[in-house]
Amino acid sequence: MVFMKKIFHVVCLIVMFSSFGWVKTDPMVKTKYVVMLDSPPVLMQWQKENGKYLFINKQNQEKLSKFIPYEKKIRDKQSDLIKSIRQIDKNVRIGRQFIHLINALTLEIDSNQIGAIRNLPGVESAALVRKCRPLLTSSHSLMNLSNGWEYVGGNSQAGKGIFIAIVDTGIDITHPSFNDSGYELPPGFPKGDFHHTNKKVIAARVFPPSEGDPGDVTPFDRDGHGTAVASAAGSEFVLSPLGFLSGVAPKAYLGNYKIFTSGEAELDQVVAAVEQAVLDGADVLNFSFGADIFADPQHDPAARAIQNAIDLGIMVVTGSGNAGRAFSVGFPGQIDDAVTVGAVSNSHVSNGWSRNDELLVSIIVDGISFADDIPALLSAGGGPFTQPLIGRFPVQDADLFDGGGYGGSADGLLCDWLNGSDIFHGWTLVQLGGCNAEDQINHAMRAGSRGVLFYPISGNASATSSAQETSIPSLVIDRTYGLLIKEAIRNHETVQIELYGKPISDRSTVPNHLSNFSSIGPSVDYGLKPDVVAVGAGSYGATQNDYLRGAWFQASGFHWFQGTSFSAPRGAGLAALMRQLHPDWPAAWIKSAIVLGAKRTVTLSNTEIAAVLQRGAGRIDAESAMRVDTLVIPPMVGFGGRMVLDDKPETRRFTVVNLTSQPCDYTLVRADNFDIPQVELSHNRFSLDSDQRIVFDVNLPVDSSLAGGDFEGDLILTNETTNANYSIPVWGRIFNIEEPVGDVILVDDDGGRVFEQYYQARLDEIGVTYMTWDVKSRKQFPTLDYLLRFKTVIWFLSETSLNSITDESSREYADAYNPRHLFEMALMKYLTRGGSLILSGQDYFDDMETSAFSQDVLRVEMAQRDQTALLVHGVDQSPVGGGFGTFSLDFPEGYDNLPDDIRPLDDAVVQAAYYVDEDMNRTVGVTIDACSYRAVFFAFPLEVLPPIAGAKILRKSMKWLQEKEVVLSSSPKITKVAPTIINIHDEDGPYSITIEGEGFVLPTGYRAYLDFFPIHPITRETCNTLTGTVPAGISAGVYNLRVVTGDGVQLWFDHALTVVNDPSTNIPRWNRY
Repeated sequence: MVFMKKIFHVVCLIVMFSSFGWVKTDPMVKTKYVVMLDSPPVLMQWQKENGKYLFINKQNQEKLSKFIPYEKKIRDKQSDLIKSIRQIDKNVRIGRQFIHLINALTLEIDSNQIGAIRNLPGVESAALVRKCRPLLTSSHSLMNLSNGWEYVGGNSQAGKGIFIAIVDTGIDITHPSFNDSGYELPPGFPKGDFHHTNKKVIAARVFPPSEGDPGDVTPFDRDGHGTAVASAAGSEFVLSPLGFLSGVAPKAYLGNYKIFTSGEAELDQVVAAVEQAVLDGADVLNFSFGADIFADPQHDPAARAIQNAIDLGIMVVTGSGNAGRAFSVGFPGQIDDAVTVGAVSNSHVSNGWSRNDELLVSIIVDGISFADDIPALLSAGGGPFTQPLIGRFPVQDADLFDGGGYGGSADGLLCDWLNGSDIFHGWTLVQLGGCNAEDQINHAMRAGSRGVLFYPISGNASATSSAQETSIPSLVIDRTYGLLIKEAIRNHETVQIELYGKPISDRSTVPNHLSNFSSIGPSVDYGLKPDVVAVGAGSYGATQNDYLRGAWFQASGFHWFQGTSFSAPRGAGLAALMRQLHPDWPAAWIKSAIVLGAKRTVTLSNTEIAAVLQRGAGRIDAESAMRVDTLVIPPMVGFGGRMVLDDKPETRRFTVVNLTSQPCDYTLVRADNFDIPQVELSHNRFSLDSDQRIVFDVNLPVDSSLAGGDFEGDLILTNETTNANYSIPVWGRIFNIEEPVGDVILVDDDGGRVFEQYYQARLDEIGVTYMTWDVKSRKQFPTLDYLLRFKTVIWFLSETSLNSITDESSREYADAYNPRHLFEMALMKYLTRGGSLILSGQDYFDDMETSAFSQDVLRVEMAQRDQTALLVHGVDQSPVGGGFGTFSLDFPEGYDNLPDDIRPLDDAVVQAAYYVDEDMNRTVGVTIDACSYRAVFFAFPLEVLPPIAGAKILRKSMKWLQEKEVVLSSSPKITKVAPTIINIHDEDGPYSITIEGEGFVLPTGYRAYLDFFPIHPITRETCNTLTGTVPAGISAGVYNLRVVTGDGVQLWFDHALTVVNDPSTNIPRWNRY
C-alpha cells in the first residue's frame, strides 16, 4: 500500500508533540517514497534461526556474520528491483536502502509512476515519506530512584553496561554530564564519528536527508534538546547551578543518533537511525519526538521497524505527546509494546529566567581564590565551539604572545597572526578594541587558545556582536577585572580562571500533578495509552552551551525544560536499570514490571485524581519496578469503545507469570473503585509453580443497564505467598446510542451539508431500509460493534477534504483526521467479518490516498487528481456498471467539479465499473470482491447524478453486494495449527508452521507469537491460511499462539504447539497451562 506523507513535530518546552498531517503530492514534482519488499529483513531472519537469543546486543553481534550471504541475497533483490524501476523511470533517484529491520529502499519519482512500481514483482507496498521536526534534580525522589539503584549495586553501578540510544538532535559530549572518567569502552566501540564520542557516549552517527540540503552533518547538538534528553536518561553525577544532579541510569552508555540535521527529519532518517542503533547493540531506544496523528500500526513502515526492534528484545520508550487532549497519543507512542510516558510536575520549578549568555568567573592565583563571581557575558554569535565553556583553565596575557609592552598603545591586542611557537592551551586575555574582535579570537585559536577573555578599552562588559565565524568561546568582563588579571599574570607564577553558571533559584511546587500539555488517550483503535507518567514539567538538566544560536543554548550548560520529551528519557533510564537487573527478559516483561510498579498518586488538582487515560498506570517508581515478583502481560486491560448493548460480552486476555523461585498462591479480585462490578474473571484463586504461567480471560457483559461514558477501575492481583499486591488498570467506553435499525447505515460525512437527502430519497425509491448517521452532528463515527448490525455501510464524503486545513500540524487537522482514521480501522474489521461497503466521494484521496484502507481494503490508488468530468458511463462487463448507460454529472453551484481518476492495484480483486467522458482509461468507479467482503468505490459524488441514475446505480450496487453469501461474524478465529508437536531432538530448526482460521483477509500486516516469542515471517497464503516459521532454539514446553491480523485483531489459540526434546521427554511442569 501507499501511505501519505505525514509531518510530525517535536517542539521543545511548550509543545513537543504537535500533529503530523497528510500532504498532497504534486504529479509535476518528484515525490519521495519508501518501497517495501516482501521478503523478511536480516534481523528477522536472524531471530528465526536464533530464537533463543531475544535481542541483539554486544555479546551476540558476532553471530550476525553468518548472515552475510542472506544480506547479499536481499541486496541482490533490491538491485534487481532498482533495475526494473529504472525501466519505468530512468530519472528515478534512489536514496537509502534498508535490509535489517525492514527490507525497503527510498526513491524519488514522479508520483504518477508509483502505481507501476507498486505492482512490480517482489514489492509489498510503497509509502510516502513523512517529515518530522524537533519539538532534574528533585525528580529522583519522586520516582524512588535511590532505593531502586540498590537493586543493581547502588548509584555507582546504576545502568552499568547498558546502552541507551538517544534518537534526537545530537549530544554535546563536552558537557560535564557526559564525563567519561572511570569508563571503559566495550569491545568494538566507539562507533560512528570518533571525534564526537568518548568512553561514556560510545556512538555518534548522523542521518541527514538522502536528498536536498543535508543541514548540519556533524553529531554536534546545535539545539540542546538531545543533550537535555540524554541528561535525563543517563547523565553522570554533575554539579549544576542548582546543585548535584544525574540521569536515571548514570552509569549507562549513551549513543548519539542524530536525525534532526535541520529543522525537520524524514521517515527514512528515523528508520535508518533505529536500524543502526539496533545493529550497534542498543538495549534501549528513546524517542522524544512524535505526533498526535495516528499511523497504521500494522502497515506503516516506521511503525513496523520499531515493532521489529521490540520483537528483538529492544526496549522502546517514547513520550505520549504534548497536545493535552483526548485521542492525541499518536505515533510512535501509540505502538502497543512501546512504553509510552506522559508528564507530571516536579517538586520544584524555576523562580524566574536568567540570561542565557551570562557566566561567572573566579580568578585563582597560585592555587588560591583571588576574586569570585565576576560577571561575564558571552560574545554574540560564534560557535559551535570546539572547546568547553565551563571549567578551570590557565590564562595568559595576549601581550606575552605579540611582544606588546604593558601599558603601550597596542596593549593586550591580538590584531596579527601568531607563529607556531606561541601555542598555548589555555584562555587568552585580550583587550577588546583596535581591530575586529572576530579576527582577534581566530588569532588566539591559531595559537592554540581554548578561549578568549575580553576586557573593553574602557568601562563595563557588554557582549560583542562581531564574533560570528569563531569556533572557540569568548567572554567579556569589566575592564577593572581585566586589568586585575593582567596584573596577576605579571606578578605570579600561575593564574587560572574558573568559569561557571550563575546560581539560580527555584521554588517548591506540588509534585505529581498531571501536566496540562500531556497527551490523553485513548490512542489508535481506542487503545489504552499512555502507559505511565514521569516528571516532564519542571525538568532541570543539561543543555548545549557550544552554539549560541541554538534554540536551548544556556551558557551554564543547564536549563529548565518541560514536555513529555523529558518524561520519556526518565522511563528509558528505568528501562535500562531493568535490563541491567534482568538481561534475559523479553521487552514485554520489562514493560510489565515498569507498569505494575507505577504509583496511582497522580492528581489534576489538590483533590481530583487523574483518570487512567491521563496517567496510565501512574507515575513510575524505580524500587517498585525492581522488586516485582509477578508479571501481568499486558499490564493494562482496555475494552475500547462499545455502542451496542446486546448482552454479548467483550473479552480480553492477559498472562500471569510467577517470577519467584517458589510455588505461590494468588487471588485476583475487582478493586472497590471498579465502575462496573459485573466484570467476570476466568480465575479468582490459583497457584503457580516457580516460572509457571497462566492465561486469564476478563469478560465484560454489555447490556442495556450500563450507563454511557467511561468506566475504569483496577483488578487487584495478590501474591499471598509474598504479600505483594499489583493493580491492573481496566478501562472502556460505553456510548449511549439509539438501537441500530435497517439493513444499511448511511454514514453522512459531507461536513454538514444536506446531501444525505439525495441518498435517503434514492434508498426509499429502491426499497432499502436504512439509518442515517450524521458525523458532524454526532461528532463521531460509528464503532465496529454498531456497524456489525448492518448488512451494508454507505459512506459518502461529498467534497469534504483536509486540504482546506493549511496547517497540517494544527489541532484542527488532527481533530479532523484521527476520527476518520479510527473509522477506517473499524471498517477494516467490519469488512473482514463479512460486511459490505459503498463509498462515494470525489475528495477521498485528498485525505486517505495512502492509508492502509485504500491500499489493502479498496486496493486502489489515485491515477490523476482533480479531473473535470462531464459524463459517466458504465462498463458493460461490470455487474454494477453493466447496462447503466450514460448520464451527465450536474455539479451544484459552489461545488467544484474535481473528481479523481483511480487505478486498481489488484486486478484479481478490483474491476472497473464506471469511467468518464468516453475515456475508458479514466476509471472513476470500481468493484472490489475480496475473501469475505464486497465493496463499491466511486471517486466522484453520486449526488451529482440525476435521481434516476442515482437510484439505478444504488440498486445495482446493493444487488451485487448482497449476492455474496457471507455471514457477519463477531470475530475472526484460529481453527487449526499444524504441526501440533515439534521434536527439537530430531532437527535444529527453524520449523515451518501453518495456521488455519477465519479473518485472514487483508494481504499484509500479520504478526504471530508463541507466548512471548515472535514467529518471523508470517505470510498470508489464502483467506484462511497463514504460514510462518518457529525460531530455532525454542525450549521444550507447551505454547499458546497469538496472531495479530492485518486489521489489528488479536487471535488466540491455546496449547497450540508442544515442543519436546525427544519422544520420551516429559513436558516441563512450569510450562503447563
